[in-house]
Amino acid sequence: MNIRCTVFSLTKGERYEEPIRELGIDVVYAGKSRGRMTRMLKLQREMQRRGVTLVYSMHFFTNLYAAMVGRLLAVPEIGSMRNDCFSEIRAVGSLGKSSLKMPRVIAANSRLAMRNAESIGIDPQRLFFLPNVVDTARFQPKADTTPTGKVALVGRLTKQKRVDRMIDVVEELLRREVGLHCSIAGEGEERRKLEDLVRERSLEDAVTFIGNVNEIETVYHNIDVLCLTSEHEGTPNVALEAMACGVPVLATSVGGVPDIIQSGETGVLIDSYGTSAYADALQSLIEDHERRTALGEAARAYVESTHSPEALDAYLQELLERAQRKNAVD
Repeated sequence: MNIRCTVFSLTKGERYEEPIRELGIDVVYAGKSRGRMTRMLKLQREMQRRGVTLVYSMHFFTNLYAAMVGRLLAVPEIGSMRNDCFSEIRAVGSLGKSSLKMPRVIAANSRLAMRNAESIGIDPQRLFFLPNVVDTARFQPKADTTPTGKVALVGRLTKQKRVDRMIDVVEELLRREVGLHCSIAGEGEERRKLEDLVRERSLEDAVTFIGNVNEIETVYHNIDVLCLTSEHEGTPNVALEAMACGVPVLATSVGGVPDIIQSGETGVLIDSYGTSAYADALQSLIEDHERRTALGEAARAYVESTHSPEALDAYLQELLERAQRKNAVD
């Protein structure tokens, strides 16, 4: 596809801003305004000046901007769902349902989110499944599969991710005299509280906070298992990245996670979180190198076949065509 893209951002200094610019894509800051209406009109002016012919909201909380600007410019617009639908509606508050209903087409990276949207009356013809993709050339299996006794949790340090659960699990496994070290990669508003929790439990030697890591594949290449303990999720890219690196994922069965992990085949899912049950599953993986290797190889094969960049063009072409059809009809 031959597409010229401009990114309109409501925030400044995000970690992906510079890499996007390095690709030759303009990043336009449109966030500083007195209110939503002023910001929307600013977006309209900027997009009109650049001759934008399609507006694509990359996050649920910007869906209303995309829907309104698309209508003002008389061009197709696409909204997004990147979690489980219900949690996104709650997070946006009073505008949550409007953020779901206004866009004429919504791209979701989770089939669960689509089912949830349908359950509250959204026409399935407005919903489009757009799976996350992973750069499988960058995220390659590690050369040395020697057990390390190391695990990691990668993600934003927010309440949703329930990193406190991971700390509980580490404490439980140390009580069982299982040797392991857990790296926690990412930043967020919960970091200080979580660091305090680690200190209170004297787990400093077993849990390390390493912040944001640009070359995150180096983390995957130095662990035996990636752990996810989230309360709710969409389709977590970190799981796909680890799987592409041949690292098995142990995760709570929430959101779109079961869409990408077949428990016992490409990873392990915990249906109902409990510290003891999660610790049992992690201990079993840590102590069984042969099983980890088999899960990791199957995970890599799955990502290559379903979530590689080669599959993205066809999905995007179909998504754009659907948006154009909906715009013509409506």
